[in-house]
Amino acid sequence: MTDAAPPPIRAAIVGTGAIAHAHAQAIADLAPRIALVAVADVDPDRAREFADRFATSAAVHPSLGALLAAESVDLVHVCTPPQTHVPLAIESLRAGVPVLVEKPTALSLAEMDELVAVSRERS
Repeated sequence: MTDAAPPPIRAAIVGTGAIAHAHAQAIADLAPRIALVAVADVDPDRAREFADRFATSAAVHPSLGALLAAESVDLVHVCTPPQTHVPLAIESLRAGVPVLVEKPTALSLAEMDELVAVSRERS
């Protein structure tokens, strides 16, 4: 009897700019342990192009909120401009989904404190 491989971690990427490509490639390199299943970006054409390049079956959404409402994901990569990192990370955490945040995580110690507090609420 052999043990079946666990299902892949279902990852999503929010923001499809330059750094998101490195995140998507890292996900691809770790297949089949992880799979990119959803993408969110305010630019729908860029999001679709990104999804088609890195994961042909990935769903595309206009926002993290829409993504979280429609998809079942295990991890969210936040690859957006720095001023949006904390609000998006908090949105993901409050939805019960762990988050990997591109640097800088936060723009101030107060933002970092808020993120840590929300993270502790959820654990």
